[in-house]
Amino acid sequence: RGPRGSATYATEVAHSIESMRPALSSSTKWTSISFGDARKAAPAALDLSKLRVITFKDLQLGEVHRNRVLLCRTILRPIKMEAVQTIVQDPAGWCERLALYNYAPRELSGKTRADASKVLPVGTTLAIKEPFFKLARDNLPTIRVDAPSDVVLLPADHQLLHGVDWDDQPARCIEQWLAEAAAQMEAARKAEQGGSGSGDGGSAEPWQPSPPTQRHPGGRARRGKGK
Repeated sequence: RGPRGSATYATEVAHSIESMRPALSSSTKWTSISFGDARKAAPAALDLSKLRVITFKDLQLGEVHRNRVLLCRTILRPIKMEAVQTIVQDPAGWCERLALYNYAPRELSGKTRADASKVLPVGTTLAIKEPFFKLARDNLPTIRVDAPSDVVLLPADHQLLHGVDWDDQPARCIEQWLAEAAAQMEAARKAEQGGSGSGDGGSAEPWQPSPPTQRHPGGRARRGKGK
């Protein structure tokens, strides 16, 4: 696995999410809102301007980071398991998985859980209040949010984003990997149809993307001068 937070690491986490998407597309619908275990009272009254910004690389596993706020944006189409899951990056390009519990709008009930883009489109900028960072059951570090009021969707002109420049390398790596995986799947489908000789080609298997490899751009993401 690539260094934690790097663009290579992000594509590997993306693979773990994408591998679940076919099953969710074919059978699973949103029938209700699932509630996670609330780990603290929802800090709806917390003023963003009074919270100090924390970067991903400074998150400590197992801690709720009091009086801090994470600035991040989504770089992968989310899915809805028990939580809405996606990958987010901070301005320096450091990446982590995000799991939002209790974040399934009722109007999406009955829709497929394979694509929760109506909830969090790629490129959505978020402020996460007092982030909780933990190891999930699959042993991947995850930013877990139980209360929707902990998450604020920021417009481009929000004061917290003034002077913020984003490193786009992680998003480009994921886009490249997804494009290559889709092209490989299409080539395999055409080869199968061409070799069947029957003309019907059968039904194509759901897309199961291959894990990303080290040939993708990556390494530790740029986090400022010197490192």
